[in-house]
Amino acid sequence: DGLGRDAMHVAGPGCSAHLRTRDLPIPRQLPRVAEHLGMSTVDLALAGGEDFELVLAVAPRHVDAVRALAHRHGERLSVVGHIARGRGLFVDDRHLPAGASPGFDHFNLTSHPQMPDNQRR
Repeated sequence: DGLGRDAMHVAGPGCSAHLRTRDLPIPRQLPRVAEHLGMSTVDLALAGGEDFELVLAVAPRHVDAVRALAHRHGERLSVVGHIARGRGLFVDDRHLPAGASPGFDHFNLTSHPQMPDNQRR
């Protein structure tokens, strides 16, 4: 339900997630959708959840093997960041405050802080 939020779920307690926007797999239609919604492409890539990408963490020494396995099954993996000790979400070295992980919160259906007011339903 958003790369930012799911990266924090994968990181777990006592860890931080560090994402690099230049490495995000941005679908070519996303900039148009983001413009229509009044959002930046990166914000939508971090907060959106309808792209059906999965987030996983792999020890650095196993990345090439997991990438090769995915390739054999017709899938492509993108290394978009890393997990480290600490707390919080870092996007291009910018720390996002605790609880500000972009994404959809299933337990707060009355508002969605990443969507402009005119797009909330």
